Amino acid sequence: MSKIGAYHKSPSEEALNRFVGHIGEINKRLAEVQQYTENHMGYASEKINWGHVRTAAYVLKELTKLTNMAYGRSEYSKSEDNH
Repeated sequence: MSKIGAYHKSPSEEALNRFVGHIGEINKRLAEVQQYTENHMGYASEKINWGHVRTAAYVLKELTKLTNMAYGRSEYSKSEDNH
């Protein structure tokens, strides 16, 4: 049975709702990463070794990829050839 006058979301409304949901999840993850780094990634400063340095470098590399994508930098930049 169908409901007469039932409201159905348009594809664009569904996309917007999903997009907003993803933005909320992204903001949660960003807050977690900030807390993680403010806590020195959970490492005691007197026990830092080169393995910890590699881990921090990896996190930085991945975050740099994300910010480059977000702002169209580096390999994500628009060149005149792409037009």
